[in-house]
Amino acid sequence: MQSPHWRTHRHDFFEVFHLESGCARHLLEKANVPIEAGQLAFLRPEHAHGLKSERGEFRLTNFAIRADIVGTFLDRHPAVGIWRSESPEHLMLTGNQLGAMRSLAAGVAAGGRSAVDAEFLLAALARLMGDGMPVGQRADLPGWLSEAMVQAEDPEVLRIGVPALVRLCARSPEHVSRSFRGHLGLTPTEWMNQARITLACRLLETSAATVLEIALECGFQNPSHFHRLFRKATGASPLAYRRRGAGVIGG
Repeated sequence: MQSPHWRTHRHDFFEVFHLESGCARHLLEKANVPIEAGQLAFLRPEHAHGLKSERGEFRLTNFAIRADIVGTFLDRHPAVGIWRSESPEHLMLTGNQLGAMRSLAAGVAAGGRSAVDAEFLLAALARLMGDGMPVGQRADLPGWLSEAMVQAEDPEVLRIGVPALVRLCARSPEHVSRSFRGHLGLTPTEWMNQARITLACRLLETSAATVLEIALECGFQNPSHFHRLFRKATGASPLAYRRRGAGVIGG
């Protein structure tokens, strides 16, 4: 896309765009931000913005998602950090994230446009950013909690569960529980289950293991419980998620 996008404008939806190639300047109300290939930008409806070519042509992929769907998703998943800032966010993808973003874009192009499809897109974006920006790196978290959450993403910790998370926190179970509720709006168990589902999604996308093997690998001893939590988080069964191709239907 080229110069027709240079004029600043607003939408009534949330937007994320990925600059696939070239260089551009992101025109905002208070700044002009240079962006390059590989960067993502997250924009809320109130963010006025435009794009202008920096050197020749550039190519981007953008997604528009209804505000009510994003709001509901963020309310259900308070640990998700995207679209929380009052200003537009610019994030650089690296390594495997770039391949995942290409797969995501292809899945969206081939998928539908329903609210369920949009939920899959949001979950995929949250997982994508979780790989490069663990929620434990949020500046508003105590250092001990931030570090424990990053370490707790280790599959071995996820298999053990909340007791291992509490040990990493080096605080009493009561203190850990109060801190999770206060900073994330989640119990340690709820956070642990979200982290386990994130790992399960990754394994479904990248491994040939059976659903039962993945459930056990992620720390779920009860397959029915795993299926219920997985469907609640993603809107699909584990097998349907795998068949959809990297967990993305569309947006």
